[in-house]
Amino acid sequence: MFELLKRNRNFRIFFEASCISGIGDYVDDIAFSMLIYKFTESTLITSYVFAIKMILSFVSMFTSTIVDYNNK
Repeated sequence: MFELLKRNRNFRIFFEASCISGIGDYVDDIAFSMLIYKFTESTLITSYVFAIKMILSFVSMFTSTIVDYNNK
């Protein structure tokens, strides 16, 4: 993979953008959890919201595959 990053400029740009996007997603998750806790001051509600986000992420893996398969 590192050889591909060295040789292919477009793949390198795509890889770097994906890494930056992933970091942004993690920062968003942490900031969103902190914001909910600040407004509610309840760890229970914060964990509920985090659990719902995880369930939606898990479901989206399967639904995106189904949509890609059927959308031809």
